Amino acid sequence: MKKIISVILIGIMLISTLTGCGVNELGYFNLSKEISSITQYGFNNKTSMEISKELADEEYKIDFDINGEVNMDNLNDLYGTMDFTFKINDVEIENPINIKFVDNKLYISKNALIEIVKYEKMLNGTEEYGKVVEKLYNNDLKDIEYIVYEDLSEEFVEIPNEVPYAEIYESAYEYLAKAFKGFDSKLVKKINNGYSIELTPESTLEFLRNLVTYISVNKETVYDETMNYIENVYSILGEEISQEEKNEIVEEMEASRQDFYDFIDEAALYFEEFEELKEYSNLLNGSIIKQDINKVNESYKEVTRAEIVYDDILMGKLLSTTTLTAKDVEKVPVTGNTLALEEMEKILEKVENEVNPVQKVELQWYANSSDTQVNKYRLNGATNWDYQPFVIIEDRVYLPLRYIGESFGEDVDWDNVNKKAYVIRGEETIDMTGVLVDSTTMIKIRDFEKLGYKIEYNQVDGLSTA
Repeated sequence: MKKIISVILIGIMLISTLTGCGVNELGYFNLSKEISSITQYGFNNKTSMEISKELADEEYKIDFDINGEVNMDNLNDLYGTMDFTFKINDVEIENPINIKFVDNKLYISKNALIEIVKYEKMLNGTEEYGKVVEKLYNNDLKDIEYIVYEDLSEEFVEIPNEVPYAEIYESAYEYLAKAFKGFDSKLVKKINNGYSIELTPESTLEFLRNLVTYISVNKETVYDETMNYIENVYSILGEEISQEEKNEIVEEMEASRQDFYDFIDEAALYFEEFEELKEYSNLLNGSIIKQDINKVNESYKEVTRAEIVYDDILMGKLLSTTTLTAKDVEKVPVTGNTLALEEMEKILEKVENEVNPVQKVELQWYANSSDTQVNKYRLNGATNWDYQPFVIIEDRVYLPLRYIGESFGEDVDWDNVNKKAYVIRGEETIDMTGVLVDSTTMIKIRDFEKLGYKIEYNQVDGLSTA
């Protein structure tokens, strides 16, 4: 545990001191703090990326353009909207994809389906979903405007609204000034109305060596101020963290002090082999990451440039420009017909079974497992795989009727009054009642022969295949 705490503390210090504590570094920190304090804003981002065939087996040129606005006054009730366009090589979307988030729901305009499927052949080498999506889009979704992910709150931990983030930011500023007084990262430069950070293999290695040396020489001060900073953050958080938890962490940190001292001294010795380390970093010569951030009138602009070179080969590069402007952003309810993502996925599977029907379903399981692996072999030769539950009752295997039946395009129905399951074929109703397990009708493998399916079964080394 002590070693882990030492590593965590090193991480905090590396992140905190990436900007050092010189005049330019503190100026950069202040400008970043100013931007982070804006909770309602409009923004635009334009990004271009190039990926070499050495990295991805094929050259890609990717362009993004995002325009939107966001209100972050309440982090548990974010709302906003954005239009998203992109282009990969010569394939681009015709109409922007609109994304809205409001009331813990995420809405995506339905044209995202028809636009994204254009890239299937380029990225996967297949076109199996083109006809499926086209039929879904023109029929089941013809009156739908947005696909909605119903509850984002299930995916994220609730953030306390009363947390004073500005106070925590100010505490970090004071920590830098005290713990790393006089340390200059030599990475930050003053530019017109802002600051620039530039990282190259050589400057990054030099920064790390200087940082580790500084901490090694001033380890008592750095460690004391780090503990003070963490305790201060806990104090600011108040009731969000119990006193018992605070005491436990502080005690662990104090007990880890000597381990940290030893760790940082070892790191300082490691960096004495600087020329040897430079030989490794030389493989990345030509690589660069540069970020310019400045204020232009009432807007903030951030430009990031990156080129990654390995062994004299350009692997990829990026240029991203973001402009952010403070503005009032009102919550606007989503209008128009919507369809839940889960429902859309069910319809999509049904349409796929119509356009590209399943010819064979293969299930594999071990007796001591609770799920069976499912492989679906389709008409065009494509294979889909999935996992489904199964049960063994009196040495007989029972499988989910609806899942397998609907995979073959069957119309599966349920009589809730009589608790019976049926497969309906025109005027014919075939009784397929089995056993109910967690509200799912499970039937014996051989019962599928009632529907005219051919069953093959074998078992090898405990693995059953049907």
